[in-house]
Amino acid sequence: MRAAAISLAVLAAAVSGCAGISRDDLEKRLTELKGGAVPAGTVVAFAGDNLPAGWLWCDGSEYDVAKYPALAAAIGHAHGSTDFVTRFKVPDYRGRFLRGTDHGAGRDPDATKRVAMATGGNRGDNVGTLEGDQFAAHQHEISKSTGSHPDGIMTFQAGNPDLNRGIVRTSPTGGAETRPVNAAVNWIIRAI
Repeated sequence: MRAAAISLAVLAAAVSGCAGISRDDLEKRLTELKGGAVPAGTVVAFAGDNLPAGWLWCDGSEYDVAKYPALAAAIGHAHGSTDFVTRFKVPDYRGRFLRGTDHGAGRDPDATKRVAMATGGNRGDNVGTLEGDQFAAHQHEISKSTGSHPDGIMTFQAGNPDLNRGIVRTSPTGGAETRPVNAAVNWIIRAI
């Protein structure tokens, strides 16, 4: 009973001074209060493991448009679908870093080559696309073990097993992926 009284008090405070506004404006204000004014489709890093009310995991799951109409309207089929009329998918951001779309800024030189996250999803420089890992073109120096060559060119005996079509390869170094220092979070998306 006490919780109901508090809810009514919150509702009364929210609509106070609302005499003279339209029903649509009142419903919009109530929706904002219910959703905390965070629009459907907003993605945030979440430091917990218990999903808060009104949010979904960004795990690539598929949902009914009828169950989450605000989210379906916000993200459409950018992240794919098995039925483009009644279903939509949320993004799958598990284990991924997020990057803003380029939209002509020139910071993502391969933006037009981005691929769909799931079948039927967006491609190119659009929300919901993926880009594989890559190293920028670069060179490594190899120290000579003997001899002196003023022009900096080393010569090798023909048939040397360390050569592959005239290319000297350095020993592999590093880990299993290229990444910045990072901390793990759960990506969640506002559903209502």
